[in-house]
Amino acid sequence: MIDGRAANADIHTLYRPNCSPWGHTVHRPHFLIAVIAAFAVGLPTSAEAAKDLPPIPEAVSSFGATVVGNHAYIFGGHMGRVPGNSKDGLSPHFARIDLTDPGKEWESLPMHESSQSPGLVGWNGKVYRVGGLSFRNSKGEDTAFNSLATFAVFDPATKAWTELEPLPVPRSSLDAAVVDGKLYVVGGWNLQEAEAQSAPWHEEALVFDLSNEKGSWKTIAKPPFKTRALAAAAHNHKLYVLGGMHSTNQTTKDVHVYDPKTDTWTPGPELAGADQFGGFAIAAFGSEGKLYYSGGSGTVYELSEKGDRWNPVERLLFSRMFHRLVVGPNGDVIVLGGVGGRTYLSNVESVEVAQKPATKRSEWSVEFPGRARHSQALLVSGTTLYAFGGNSSTAPHDFEKENFCNEAFAFDLAGRKVETLEPMPHPMQSGAAFLAGPRIDQSVYLVGGLGPNSEKVGALDLVQQYRLRSKSWFEETKHLPAGRSMFNLAVHDRMAWIFGGSAGRELATQTWTWDPQSGQDAEVVEQAAIPTPRRSFGGTMLGGKYYAVGGLGEKTSILPTASVFDFKTMQWTDIASPKHARVFPNLAAAGGKLYLSGGFAKVDGHFASATAIEVYDPESNTWSVAFEELAPRLARMSLVSLQDRLLFYSVDADKAGLAHFVLIDPNPQTVGYGEAPAQPEERSAGAELAAQLKALDKNGDGNVAADEVGERYKRLIARIDANKDGSASAEEIAAFTKAEDEKAASPTAGGPRGAGGGGGDPTAMVTRTLEENDKDRDGVLKEDEIPARMKNNLERIDTNKDGAIDRAELEAMFKSFRGRGEGRGTGAGASRPN
Repeated sequence: MIDGRAANADIHTLYRPNCSPWGHTVHRPHFLIAVIAAFAVGLPTSAEAAKDLPPIPEAVSSFGATVVGNHAYIFGGHMGRVPGNSKDGLSPHFARIDLTDPGKEWESLPMHESSQSPGLVGWNGKVYRVGGLSFRNSKGEDTAFNSLATFAVFDPATKAWTELEPLPVPRSSLDAAVVDGKLYVVGGWNLQEAEAQSAPWHEEALVFDLSNEKGSWKTIAKPPFKTRALAAAAHNHKLYVLGGMHSTNQTTKDVHVYDPKTDTWTPGPELAGADQFGGFAIAAFGSEGKLYYSGGSGTVYELSEKGDRWNPVERLLFSRMFHRLVVGPNGDVIVLGGVGGRTYLSNVESVEVAQKPATKRSEWSVEFPGRARHSQALLVSGTTLYAFGGNSSTAPHDFEKENFCNEAFAFDLAGRKVETLEPMPHPMQSGAAFLAGPRIDQSVYLVGGLGPNSEKVGALDLVQQYRLRSKSWFEETKHLPAGRSMFNLAVHDRMAWIFGGSAGRELATQTWTWDPQSGQDAEVVEQAAIPTPRRSFGGTMLGGKYYAVGGLGEKTSILPTASVFDFKTMQWTDIASPKHARVFPNLAAAGGKLYLSGGFAKVDGHFASATAIEVYDPESNTWSVAFEELAPRLARMSLVSLQDRLLFYSVDADKAGLAHFVLIDPNPQTVGYGEAPAQPEERSAGAELAAQLKALDKNGDGNVAADEVGERYKRLIARIDANKDGSASAEEIAAFTKAEDEKAASPTAGGPRGAGGGGGDPTAMVTRTLEENDKDRDGVLKEDEIPARMKNNLERIDTNKDGAIDRAELEAMFKSFRGRGEGRGTGAGASRPN
């Protein structure tokens, strides 16, 4: 650990204010986490603002959308803010917007009976809705599904609905399209009451002649498929049916084409992409001889002129499923709502198909209840930006203890909202954050940083662990070998690597590596020692290598150099230096290149903001300039990589609790969002519990004594301790965890939770629920341990009326869920995406 004098000497020379892009004074944190990106592309020099339309009135999935004249219409859907399946969760909105008037907002229209997964089409100046899923129950009551046979028309001239001939049989999870004045309805099932597994799937496709609204429904040639959660669109006088889910619960990327002239079905080109779910919960629309679709990959595809393949057009800023896609009067593809990044969306994106894809950007701000103005530790996971700690002062070099923050926030970037997390055990600023652990129970680890240390302020040796599933901080705090500040951290092969930084009065030369799942201390890797000692530098991963740029060297000189560390050869190599030497720069990867922004440079012997944004091409080993017009503003924000794009972030220093975001996609023509992060090792619940207990074994003797753990684990140790000697031996832990895994894998298991919702092994689900919520590990959920969704039904679940929920009551509850059907995240009636 460094003493207070050394820490303050380091701090004083390294933290200086700079101006926020909104004209305010702001301090920029020096540390960032970035994910690996791929695909080399040309160098952008500017970024066009995305032509985002106003958000739809409600964040929804499984809704209807169409275009009539100059207006886009939306109808119904499931609202993300209302959990569960009930009529209270159905959106009350039927609205439209004029696509030719950029100043227009959504106009509310008279609502018909709401539903999720309705078919909504436009023809001859009118809007038609057909089918969909409703509910007979209210919130908190047992689910009672109600697929609808409803068919009605809305006349924008009179703003009135007229009932038409209902469907012969109720149908939800369908889709519909109009071909030459005839409305076709395909796919879906008839879901009624609480039963989903035995719900009949529709084998027939129907047609209604819209030129005669007093007509009736007729069947067409029997489709060669039986699917739901599919997409339908009209193209070149034919009906195209794309993707969906078979009655076997297998998703499909098949395309079927119906020719009304011959009343026949023929196969079309399979949907693009290698993802097996590439055809599930997608959206499609045909207009003016063009046919488009998009799905969970986030890429908009267009059918080729020959009709034999799908060509990528552009990737969206946010991928989504259970959404809708329409084509505006000027030919732009418009993507609305849906589910993306585990959140319901209200934002609308527009893709100018006629234009060559160009670098694009989107900007927004979010209010949050925080004090921090700068120096938060940032971590991107999926489409969530986590921000931990920070400093609340706007004055330079203000390191009074009360200025250090212990607050934590999760910014939902797709939903443009924020969640306040449980406060950190120890306040800090400028720490490093990374994600590790089994997929079912990952944790964020906060490493080091600056903060109160005994009676002083200095570098911290703390490692604080936040569990994402339980949304709680691990009681036992881990430690680094020594305090370290102003360093950089990278994750490779599930190991955290700590490079550079300050170790007391000296620059750190040792590189540490640490596996948080091993239960062992961090180790020194001699061959990975940073060749040019530096602190307050930019660092990130790209292509399996770690890059370090700039920073401060000996005698607080700004280093102009850059180096790369190859994890395969365990060697450092110098690379070309950027044009501007800087300290506290941001470094992030996108499109196979590195982007360097922000920080400070020496001008006439004084520190000044470095305003240029530079981009490094590893193939040519050269630096160039990017985003010249935006650079002065963006360079004053923190920068992290977000799924192969660049996310700039800052906190407004003059207005507390206001976060600003700028998302730039330098390569929108790229398919996908870069390399997927390495998946964490899958471990059983028993193996995960064993790893946690191993980490609690402070003396390394293989036994975990009750006096070695906090109150949270004492009851668990008592359950494991078979011989009642006050500790859990390695043999007792192995026997206990084996028994837990055997329970989860018992023959009564029904497999993973299926598309019908509510399936799966109740025993395994009980174990999972207790792992996530049972904080004191006594096998019972009580008081604040009971999830909100269960508190709403506590009277029904708590059969012995003791105010708590035990294992038997949980198992009875999950058994009652078997067979319950269409989940709340239904794109066209499918269960909520995982």
